[in-house]
Amino acid sequence: MIGDQVAAVLGGAVAGVTALGTGAGGAGTYRVALLAGGNVFVKATGGQDPGFLESEASGLRWLREAEGVLVPEVLGVSGSLLVTTWIAPGRATREGAEEFGRQLATLHAR
Repeated sequence: MIGDQVAAVLGGAVAGVTALGTGAGGAGTYRVALLAGGNVFVKATGGQDPGFLESEASGLRWLREAEGVLVPEVLGVSGSLLVTTWIAPGRATREGAEEFGRQLATLHAR
């Protein structure tokens, strides 16, 4: 079901879906592998509060324009689904934390 919804939003085939955290009524977060290659991050609401994800997408777009911290790109949004680029988790380091702090300060200054 999530795979079909993602395919419809992105206009491309899905190879697989991994649930990251799920809730009631189809709500949850997912890593979705695309048939063309790569992964995307998906947040689903199960259809509740359709304006919520569009608002979140607008906020993410605004944060990306500010060019502070790395913010996922919005690839697609519907009333029940938000699809963004996948940002692979990394290992925390002191240098990384300091760089993130500088980037966050830049974001707040803008």
